[in-house]
Amino acid sequence: MGAGGAASVGFEEAAALFEEEEATVEEAAAAFRVFDRNGDGFVDAGELGSVLRSLGFTAGVAAAECQRMIDAYDENKDGRMDFQEFLNFMERSSS
Repeated sequence: MGAGGAASVGFEEAAALFEEEEATVEEAAAAFRVFDRNGDGFVDAGELGSVLRSLGFTAGVAAAECQRMIDAYDENKDGRMDFQEFLNFMERSSS
């Protein structure tokens, strides 16, 4: 079980969401929780890099590169991605 009693989603399930045509909001929320490692409601560059490395990525996982990825979808410019920004990212990446 994850934080708050929610069922945990594994990295494989989260990665599979990026390969599907369109994820449901519930699936997107589960994926977001995988990236939001500290449970604060945001994904920062450190969390993004950690998950990408766990998924086997080696390129583009340095802190500065992860921050650039977040900045591309960070609409309110707070340096991290909230759930709505994450949804926008998923919608754009599946198009």
